[in-house]
Amino acid sequence: MSRLQSLRLAQFWRLRIELGALEKTLPAGELFEAIGWLIEGVFCGYFDPREADLVWVRMSRPLSACGVPSPPLVSESLSAEIIKLRESREPFRQSLQMTEGAQKGFELPLFPHALLLANRFYEDRLARVCTFCIRFLSEQEWHDWKRGWSSVDASEVFEKLANPDQASMDLASLLAGYLHVLEHMEASRSFFEYAKSHSPRGGDFESYCQRVGGINAWRVPLHEWDLSPRFKDLSELMEFAIRPVVEREFAYVHSWSVFQGSFSDHISSLVRAWETHHLSASLATA
Repeated sequence: MSRLQSLRLAQFWRLRIELGALEKTLPAGELFEAIGWLIEGVFCGYFDPREADLVWVRMSRPLSACGVPSPPLVSESLSAEIIKLRESREPFRQSLQMTEGAQKGFELPLFPHALLLANRFYEDRLARVCTFCIRFLSEQEWHDWKRGWSSVDASEVFEKLANPDQASMDLASLLAGYLHVLEHMEASRSFFEYAKSHSPRGGDFESYCQRVGGINAWRVPLHEWDLSPRFKDLSELMEFAIRPVVEREFAYVHSWSVFQGSFSDHISSLVRAWETHHLSASLATA
């Protein structure tokens, strides 16, 4: 093992596991995503497998509390990998690792940036409020919130964007979080477009998307039939808050329709990219 690999794993442990465990707020999605990054990090050589085994031992208690992961929160391939790890005494030293070659030369340099983008999404308080509301509000609560959407003022949303640490469970934070989620989706699209342009001849870019993109696919639940409509609902919330500002600042007859058309096209392109790069495995088996 190298000192660099040790530092990488220590940083990963501190950010993704230890802090959440200390706060006693490490939900299943967060834990399974962390395991996914650990698996891929060992696979491509970013983390040392022997040290990963030590981390795995320390993760055993929160993992036991979560039970066996299952789709759609976790992709079928990642779920199978986690189950396999749980059945082994030294899972990472016995796990499959990439051999030297073009594919490893492609994936290893990209891994730290992929993990960085995922960590930024993970740490984003506003995005967390948005995804929490989409995933955990009851149907009645969601409909109650929708009835109040017309009361959202753009100034409140701008205040949340300027002071994300003050995000709370309210409509202004929900909309600000939605805008942040779209920013993370844009960052993901740019990353995978770059990765595709540098994929080696004969390389397996589709497998790369299924494995690496699938790790944090759950954060934008576009593939869950009962949750995806909520993500689409948020464009309506944005209209209530932003339309008065657009029509005031751009005082011509079709100002909102022009803005709305352009923004809708942008969101559609982000959704297509997320489905291609993060949901390809789950959509193929749906």
